[in-house]
Amino acid sequence: MTELAKGLAKNGAQPILPYRTPLAVITRDHAPSGRKVPADPSTAKTSYVNRYGDPLGLKSSTWVSLLSPVKDLPNFSIRCNCIVTRLTYQNGNVDRVYYLDPSGTERSVQGKIIVVSCSAIESVRLLKLSAAQDPGFDKAIHQNSLLGCYFLTHCFGGASGLLPQKYDKSIALDADWATDCCATADFLRDHGLWAAGALYNNTSDSALPLSLFRTYGAMDLDNLWDGFMFATNIRAQGVVDFLDQQFGQGLSISFMANQVPQVTNRIELHPSVTDKWNRPVAYIIKNWHSHDRYLMDTYAQMADQILVHAGLGGRTVKVMGYGASYMSPNGIVRIANHILGGARFGTERNDSVLDTNCRAWDFDNLYVTDGAFMPTSGSGNPTNTIEANSFRVADHLLARL
Repeated sequence: MTELAKGLAKNGAQPILPYRTPLAVITRDHAPSGRKVPADPSTAKTSYVNRYGDPLGLKSSTWVSLLSPVKDLPNFSIRCNCIVTRLTYQNGNVDRVYYLDPSGTERSVQGKIIVVSCSAIESVRLLKLSAAQDPGFDKAIHQNSLLGCYFLTHCFGGASGLLPQKYDKSIALDADWATDCCATADFLRDHGLWAAGALYNNTSDSALPLSLFRTYGAMDLDNLWDGFMFATNIRAQGVVDFLDQQFGQGLSISFMANQVPQVTNRIELHPSVTDKWNRPVAYIIKNWHSHDRYLMDTYAQMADQILVHAGLGGRTVKVMGYGASYMSPNGIVRIANHILGGARFGTERNDSVLDTNCRAWDFDNLYVTDGAFMPTSGSGNPTNTIEANSFRVADHLLARL
Protein backbone atom coordinates (compact mmCIF):
# COMPACT_ATOMS: atom_id res chain seq x y z
CA MET A 1 0.00 0.00 0.00
CA THR A 2 3.01 2.31 -0.01
CA GLU A 3 2.31 3.10 -3.66
CA LEU A 4 -1.12 4.34 -2.67
CA ALA A 5 0.55 6.67 -0.18
CA LYS A 6 2.62 7.99 -3.06
CA GLY A 7 -0.59 8.65 -4.96
CA LEU A 8 -1.89 10.63 -2.02
CA ALA A 9 1.32 12.64 -1.91
CA LYS A 10 1.26 13.59 -5.62
CA ASN A 11 -1.91 15.66 -5.36
CA GLY A 12 -2.49 19.16 -4.09
CA ALA A 13 -1.23 22.66 -4.61
CA GLN A 14 1.98 21.87 -2.71
CA PRO A 15 3.67 18.64 -1.62
CA ILE A 16 2.06 17.35 1.58
CA LEU A 17 3.07 14.08 3.10
CA PRO A 18 0.20 11.67 3.82
CA TYR A 19 -0.32 10.43 7.35
CA ARG A 20 -1.72 7.29 8.88
CA THR A 21 -5.24 7.79 10.18
CA PRO A 22 -5.91 7.44 13.92
CA LEU A 23 -6.73 3.85 14.83
CA ALA A 24 -8.47 4.28 18.22
CA VAL A 25 -6.91 0.94 19.13
CA ILE A 26 -4.96 0.52 22.35
CA THR A 27 -1.18 0.60 21.98
CA ARG A 28 -0.39 0.10 25.66
CA ASP A 29 -2.00 -1.59 28.64
CA HIS A 30 -4.93 0.32 30.16
CA ALA A 31 -5.07 -0.33 33.90
CA PRO A 32 -8.52 1.20 34.64
CA SER A 33 -10.32 -1.17 32.27
CA GLY A 34 -7.92 -4.08 32.58
CA ARG A 35 -7.24 -4.17 28.84
CA LYS A 36 -3.87 -5.42 27.72
CA VAL A 37 -2.10 -5.13 24.39
CA PRO A 38 -2.07 -8.55 22.67
CA ALA A 39 1.15 -10.55 22.79
CA ASP A 40 1.33 -9.94 19.05
CA PRO A 41 0.41 -6.21 18.71
CA SER A 42 -0.11 -6.58 14.96
CA THR A 43 -3.31 -8.56 15.62
CA ALA A 44 -4.96 -5.32 16.74
CA LYS A 45 -4.36 -3.74 13.33
CA THR A 46 -7.23 -5.18 11.35
CA SER A 47 -10.11 -3.80 9.36
CA TYR A 48 -12.46 -6.10 11.23
CA VAL A 49 -11.70 -4.23 14.46
CA ASN A 50 -11.85 -0.84 12.76
CA ARG A 51 -15.13 -1.02 10.90
CA TYR A 52 -17.41 -3.65 12.36
CA GLY A 53 -17.34 -3.50 16.14
CA ASP A 54 -14.74 -4.98 18.43
CA PRO A 55 -15.55 -8.04 20.53
CA LEU A 56 -11.87 -8.21 21.51
CA GLY A 57 -12.06 -4.94 23.45
CA LEU A 58 -9.11 -3.44 21.60
CA LYS A 59 -10.88 -0.22 20.62
CA SER A 60 -11.40 2.67 22.97
CA SER A 61 -15.15 3.04 23.31
CA THR A 62 -17.01 4.99 25.97
CA TRP A 63 -17.93 1.77 27.73
CA VAL A 64 -14.49 0.19 27.59
CA SER A 65 -12.45 3.26 28.50
CA LEU A 66 -14.69 5.30 30.80
CA LEU A 67 -17.74 3.45 32.08
CA SER A 68 -16.53 -0.07 32.81
CA PRO A 69 -13.84 1.14 35.26
CA VAL A 70 -16.46 2.95 37.39
CA LYS A 71 -19.53 0.75 36.88
CA ASP A 72 -19.33 -0.76 40.38
CA LEU A 73 -18.84 2.47 42.31
CA PRO A 74 -21.58 3.03 44.92
CA ASN A 75 -22.43 6.54 43.67
CA PHE A 76 -22.81 5.50 40.02
CA SER A 77 -25.62 3.62 38.27
CA ILE A 78 -26.57 2.81 34.70
CA ARG A 79 -30.26 2.20 34.06
CA CYS A 80 -30.41 0.00 30.99
CA ASN A 81 -33.32 -0.54 28.61
CA CYS A 82 -35.00 2.70 29.69
CA ILE A 83 -36.21 5.61 27.58
CA VAL A 84 -36.16 9.23 28.75
CA THR A 85 -39.46 10.81 27.76
CA ARG A 86 -39.30 14.41 28.99
CA LEU A 87 -37.67 17.00 31.18
CA THR A 88 -39.63 19.45 33.31
CA TYR A 89 -38.82 23.05 34.23
CA GLN A 90 -39.06 24.97 37.48
CA ASN A 91 -37.48 28.31 38.46
CA GLY A 92 -34.72 28.29 35.83
CA ASN A 93 -33.79 24.63 36.23
CA VAL A 94 -34.65 21.21 34.95
CA ASP A 95 -36.25 19.92 38.13
CA ARG A 96 -37.02 16.36 37.06
CA VAL A 97 -36.18 13.83 34.35
CA TYR A 98 -38.94 11.36 33.48
CA TYR A 99 -38.27 7.98 31.93
CA LEU A 100 -39.94 4.63 31.24
CA ASP A 101 -38.33 1.62 32.89
CA PRO A 102 -38.08 -1.75 31.08
CA SER A 103 -41.65 -2.60 32.14
CA GLY A 104 -43.00 0.64 30.68
CA THR A 105 -43.64 2.20 34.09
CA GLU A 106 -42.97 5.92 34.27
CA ARG A 107 -40.36 6.93 36.83
CA SER A 108 -38.35 10.09 37.46
CA VAL A 109 -35.04 11.25 38.87
CA GLN A 110 -33.65 14.58 40.02
CA GLY A 111 -30.18 16.01 39.82
CA LYS A 112 -28.21 19.16 40.48
CA ILE A 113 -26.82 19.03 36.93
CA ILE A 114 -28.63 17.51 33.95
CA VAL A 115 -26.54 16.53 30.91
CA VAL A 116 -28.32 15.53 27.70
CA SER A 117 -26.21 13.51 25.28
CA CYS A 118 -28.46 11.35 23.11
CA SER A 119 -26.78 12.12 19.75
CA ALA A 120 -27.71 15.33 18.03
CA ILE A 121 -31.04 14.31 16.51
CA GLU A 122 -32.40 12.61 19.62
CA SER A 123 -31.16 15.32 21.97
CA VAL A 124 -33.00 17.98 19.97
CA ARG A 125 -36.04 15.72 19.82
CA LEU A 126 -36.04 15.24 23.60
CA LEU A 127 -35.84 18.99 24.18
CA LYS A 128 -38.67 19.60 21.73
CA LEU A 129 -40.81 16.84 23.26
CA SER A 130 -40.25 18.37 26.69
CA ALA A 131 -41.23 21.81 25.41
CA ALA A 132 -44.44 20.42 23.91
CA GLN A 133 -45.55 19.19 27.35
CA ASP A 134 -44.27 21.94 29.66
CA PRO A 135 -45.01 25.62 28.94
CA GLY A 136 -42.19 26.80 31.18
CA PHE A 137 -39.70 24.52 29.47
CA ASP A 138 -41.03 25.62 26.10
CA LYS A 139 -40.49 29.31 26.84
CA ALA A 140 -36.99 28.74 28.23
CA ILE A 141 -35.65 26.42 25.54
CA HIS A 142 -37.18 28.49 22.74
CA GLN A 143 -35.72 31.80 23.91
CA ASN A 144 -35.04 32.15 20.19
CA SER A 145 -36.13 30.07 17.20
CA LEU A 146 -32.85 28.17 16.67
CA LEU A 147 -33.44 24.85 18.48
CA GLY A 148 -33.23 22.21 15.75
CA CYS A 149 -31.74 24.59 13.16
CA TYR A 150 -28.35 24.30 11.45
CA PHE A 151 -28.48 20.51 11.28
CA LEU A 152 -25.25 19.20 9.73
CA THR A 153 -23.53 16.09 8.49
CA HIS A 154 -20.58 16.13 6.10
CA CYS A 155 -19.98 16.35 2.40
CA PHE A 156 -19.03 12.82 1.38
CA GLY A 157 -17.84 11.08 -1.76
CA GLY A 158 -14.88 9.37 -3.32
CA ALA A 159 -13.56 7.06 -6.00
CA SER A 160 -13.18 3.30 -6.30
CA GLY A 161 -10.80 1.09 -8.19
CA LEU A 162 -9.25 -2.35 -8.53
CA LEU A 163 -5.63 -2.86 -7.60
CA PRO A 164 -3.51 -4.82 -10.09
CA GLN A 165 -2.73 -7.46 -7.46
CA LYS A 166 -4.35 -8.85 -4.35
CA TYR A 167 -3.52 -7.68 -0.86
CA ASP A 168 -4.44 -8.86 2.61
CA LYS A 169 -7.27 -6.75 3.97
CA SER A 170 -7.05 -8.39 7.38
CA ILE A 171 -4.12 -6.04 8.08
CA ALA A 172 -5.59 -3.07 6.23
CA LEU A 173 -5.66 -0.79 9.25
CA ASP A 174 -1.90 -0.55 9.13
CA ALA A 175 -2.26 0.83 5.62
CA ASP A 176 -4.99 3.43 6.14
CA TRP A 177 -3.61 6.72 4.86
CA ALA A 178 -5.03 10.23 4.64
CA THR A 179 -3.90 13.56 3.25
CA ASP A 180 -4.82 17.18 3.79
CA CYS A 181 -3.51 18.18 0.37
CA CYS A 182 -6.88 19.76 -0.46
CA ALA A 183 -7.00 21.71 2.80
CA THR A 184 -4.23 24.20 2.08
CA ALA A 185 -4.96 27.91 1.75
CA ASP A 186 -3.64 27.85 -1.83
CA PHE A 187 -5.90 24.96 -2.86
CA LEU A 188 -8.98 26.54 -1.32
CA ARG A 189 -8.27 29.92 -2.90
CA ASP A 190 -7.46 28.50 -6.34
CA HIS A 191 -10.64 26.42 -6.39
CA GLY A 192 -12.94 29.04 -4.86
CA LEU A 193 -13.70 26.97 -1.75
CA TRP A 194 -14.47 28.34 1.70
CA ALA A 195 -14.18 25.03 3.54
CA ALA A 196 -11.72 22.17 3.52
CA GLY A 197 -11.74 18.40 3.88
CA ALA A 198 -9.58 15.30 4.02
CA LEU A 199 -9.02 12.44 1.59
CA TYR A 200 -8.27 8.94 2.85
CA ASN A 201 -8.07 5.39 1.60
CA ASN A 202 -10.96 3.35 2.92
CA THR A 203 -9.50 -0.14 2.78
CA SER A 204 -11.79 -1.24 5.58
CA ASP A 205 -14.95 -0.35 3.65
CA SER A 206 -14.68 -3.54 1.64
CA ALA A 207 -13.07 -5.73 4.28
CA LEU A 208 -16.03 -8.09 4.55
CA PRO A 209 -18.13 -9.68 1.78
CA LEU A 210 -21.28 -8.18 3.32
CA SER A 211 -19.81 -4.71 2.95
CA LEU A 212 -18.79 -5.38 -0.63
CA PHE A 213 -22.37 -6.09 -1.60
CA ARG A 214 -23.72 -3.22 0.55
CA THR A 215 -21.52 -0.62 -1.16
CA TYR A 216 -21.68 -2.04 -4.67
CA GLY A 217 -22.32 0.87 -7.03
CA ALA A 218 -22.30 3.40 -4.21
CA MET A 219 -21.71 7.00 -5.22
CA ASP A 220 -19.97 7.95 -1.99
CA LEU A 221 -18.90 4.50 -0.85
CA ASP A 222 -21.38 4.58 2.01
CA ASN A 223 -24.66 5.24 0.20
CA LEU A 224 -26.50 2.67 -1.87
CA TRP A 225 -26.87 3.44 -5.56
CA ASP A 226 -29.28 0.70 -6.71
CA GLY A 227 -26.64 -1.64 -5.34
CA PHE A 228 -26.25 -5.40 -5.42
CA MET A 229 -29.98 -6.15 -5.35
CA PHE A 230 -30.35 -4.65 -8.80
CA ALA A 231 -27.20 -6.24 -10.24
CA THR A 232 -28.96 -9.20 -11.81
CA ASN A 233 -25.78 -10.28 -13.60
CA ILE A 234 -24.10 -11.08 -10.27
CA ARG A 235 -25.52 -14.53 -9.53
CA ALA A 236 -24.31 -18.11 -9.27
CA GLN A 237 -20.70 -18.18 -10.51
CA GLY A 238 -20.90 -14.42 -10.92
CA VAL A 239 -21.04 -14.04 -7.12
CA VAL A 240 -17.86 -16.13 -6.77
CA ASP A 241 -16.12 -14.14 -9.50
CA PHE A 242 -17.22 -10.84 -7.92
CA LEU A 243 -15.82 -11.81 -4.53
CA ASP A 244 -12.62 -13.18 -6.04
CA GLN A 245 -11.95 -9.92 -7.86
CA GLN A 246 -13.20 -7.37 -5.35
CA PHE A 247 -12.38 -8.89 -1.98
CA GLY A 248 -8.66 -8.92 -2.54
CA GLN A 249 -8.28 -6.01 -4.95
CA GLY A 250 -11.03 -3.47 -4.37
CA LEU A 251 -9.94 -0.12 -2.99
CA SER A 252 -11.78 3.10 -2.23
CA ILE A 253 -10.57 6.64 -1.77
CA SER A 254 -13.06 8.65 0.26
CA PHE A 255 -13.36 12.25 1.29
CA MET A 256 -15.28 14.16 3.88
CA ALA A 257 -15.51 17.91 4.03
CA ASN A 258 -17.21 20.77 5.82
CA GLN A 259 -20.82 21.45 4.90
CA VAL A 260 -22.20 24.99 4.70
CA PRO A 261 -24.35 25.59 7.83
CA GLN A 262 -27.88 26.52 6.77
CA VAL A 263 -30.60 27.60 9.15
CA THR A 264 -33.16 25.84 6.93
CA ASN A 265 -31.49 22.46 7.50
CA ARG A 266 -33.23 21.43 10.67
CA ILE A 267 -34.73 18.85 13.02
CA GLU A 268 -38.44 19.04 13.83
CA LEU A 269 -41.07 16.81 15.41
CA HIS A 270 -43.07 14.93 12.79
CA PRO A 271 -46.72 16.03 12.66
CA SER A 272 -48.14 12.50 12.32
CA VAL A 273 -45.53 9.72 12.63
CA THR A 274 -44.92 8.42 16.17
CA ASP A 275 -42.67 5.84 17.81
CA LYS A 276 -43.86 2.80 19.77
CA TRP A 277 -44.35 5.01 22.84
CA ASN A 278 -46.68 7.23 20.79
CA ARG A 279 -44.22 10.14 20.76
CA PRO A 280 -43.59 12.16 17.57
CA VAL A 281 -40.44 11.01 15.81
CA ALA A 282 -37.75 13.37 14.63
CA TYR A 283 -38.31 14.83 11.17
CA ILE A 284 -35.19 15.89 9.24
CA ILE A 285 -35.39 18.66 6.66
CA LYS A 286 -32.11 18.96 4.82
CA ASN A 287 -30.71 19.98 1.44
CA TRP A 288 -27.31 20.67 -0.08
CA HIS A 289 -26.02 24.19 -0.56
CA SER A 290 -24.66 24.92 -4.06
CA HIS A 291 -21.19 25.23 -2.51
CA ASP A 292 -21.58 21.73 -1.01
CA ARG A 293 -22.18 20.28 -4.47
CA TYR A 294 -19.24 22.15 -5.99
CA LEU A 295 -16.96 21.09 -3.14
CA MET A 296 -18.00 17.44 -3.52
CA ASP A 297 -17.39 17.53 -7.27
CA THR A 298 -13.91 19.01 -6.69
CA TYR A 299 -12.95 16.47 -4.06
CA ALA A 300 -14.36 13.53 -6.04
CA GLN A 301 -12.09 14.49 -8.95
CA MET A 302 -9.12 14.62 -6.57
CA ALA A 303 -9.99 11.15 -5.27
CA ASP A 304 -9.97 9.93 -8.85
CA GLN A 305 -6.54 11.47 -9.43
CA ILE A 306 -5.12 9.80 -6.33
CA LEU A 307 -6.03 6.40 -7.76
CA VAL A 308 -4.60 7.39 -11.15
CA HIS A 309 -1.25 8.15 -9.47
CA ALA A 310 -1.29 5.12 -7.19
CA GLY A 311 0.11 2.46 -9.51
CA LEU A 312 1.89 -0.54 -8.03
CA GLY A 313 5.25 -1.36 -9.56
CA GLY A 314 4.40 0.42 -12.77
CA ARG A 315 0.99 -1.23 -13.03
CA THR A 316 -1.98 1.09 -12.73
CA VAL A 317 -5.11 0.96 -10.64
CA LYS A 318 -8.25 0.36 -12.67
CA VAL A 319 -10.52 3.25 -11.70
CA MET A 320 -14.13 2.10 -11.55
CA GLY A 321 -15.66 5.55 -11.02
CA TYR A 322 -15.99 8.51 -8.72
CA GLY A 323 -18.80 10.65 -7.36
CA ALA A 324 -20.44 12.32 -4.37
CA SER A 325 -23.31 11.70 -2.01
CA TYR A 326 -25.61 14.32 -3.49
CA MET A 327 -25.76 12.24 -6.69
CA SER A 328 -27.44 9.27 -5.03
CA PRO A 329 -31.24 8.90 -4.68
CA ASN A 330 -31.11 9.44 -0.90
CA GLY A 331 -28.27 11.95 -1.03
CA ILE A 332 -30.45 14.87 0.06
CA VAL A 333 -30.79 13.43 3.53
CA ARG A 334 -27.47 11.62 4.02
CA ILE A 335 -27.77 11.33 7.81
CA ALA A 336 -26.29 7.89 8.33
CA ASN A 337 -23.39 9.19 10.39
CA HIS A 338 -21.58 12.30 11.63
CA ILE A 339 -24.81 13.76 13.01
CA LEU A 340 -24.15 17.32 14.15
CA GLY A 341 -25.81 20.61 14.95
CA GLY A 342 -29.34 21.45 15.99
CA ALA A 343 -28.35 23.08 19.28
CA ARG A 344 -25.33 25.13 18.30
CA PHE A 345 -23.26 26.85 20.96
CA GLY A 346 -22.03 30.43 20.81
CA THR A 347 -21.21 33.63 22.60
CA GLU A 348 -24.47 35.42 21.80
CA ARG A 349 -27.84 34.19 23.06
CA ASN A 350 -29.66 35.53 20.00
CA ASP A 351 -27.50 33.39 17.68
CA SER A 352 -27.20 30.11 19.57
CA VAL A 353 -29.05 27.58 21.73
CA LEU A 354 -26.19 26.92 24.16
CA ASP A 355 -23.56 29.14 25.71
CA THR A 356 -19.83 28.48 25.38
CA ASN A 357 -19.99 25.86 28.15
CA CYS A 358 -22.84 24.06 26.33
CA ARG A 359 -25.41 25.20 28.90
CA ALA A 360 -28.87 26.05 27.54
CA TRP A 361 -29.12 29.82 27.81
CA ASP A 362 -32.20 30.14 30.03
CA PHE A 363 -31.41 27.15 32.26
CA ASP A 364 -28.97 27.05 35.14
CA ASN A 365 -28.41 23.29 35.11
CA LEU A 366 -29.12 21.93 31.59
CA TYR A 367 -26.17 21.00 29.36
CA VAL A 368 -25.96 19.31 25.93
CA THR A 369 -22.64 17.63 25.15
CA ASP A 370 -23.09 15.52 22.03
CA GLY A 371 -22.60 16.67 18.44
CA ALA A 372 -25.62 18.98 18.63
CA PHE A 373 -23.41 21.78 19.99
CA MET A 374 -21.24 22.06 16.85
CA PRO A 375 -21.87 25.18 14.70
CA THR A 376 -20.00 23.70 11.70
CA SER A 377 -19.17 20.13 10.77
CA GLY A 378 -15.43 20.57 10.43
CA SER A 379 -13.44 18.72 7.81
CA GLY A 380 -13.03 15.32 9.45
CA ASN A 381 -14.54 12.76 11.79
CA PRO A 382 -16.18 14.66 14.67
CA THR A 383 -15.84 12.04 17.41
CA ASN A 384 -12.63 13.36 18.91
CA THR A 385 -13.98 16.92 18.84
CA ILE A 386 -17.14 15.82 20.65
CA GLU A 387 -15.06 13.89 23.20
CA ALA A 388 -12.67 16.77 23.79
CA ASN A 389 -15.55 19.18 24.27
CA SER A 390 -17.22 16.78 26.70
CA PHE A 391 -14.08 16.66 28.83
CA ARG A 392 -13.88 20.45 28.68
CA VAL A 393 -17.49 20.79 29.85
CA ALA A 394 -16.84 18.16 32.53
CA ASP A 395 -14.07 20.34 33.97
CA HIS A 396 -16.53 23.22 34.12
CA LEU A 397 -19.12 21.03 35.87
CA LEU A 398 -16.58 19.80 38.41
CA ALA A 399 -15.89 23.40 39.33
CA ARG A 400 -19.63 23.94 39.85
CA LEU A 401 -20.03 20.83 41.99
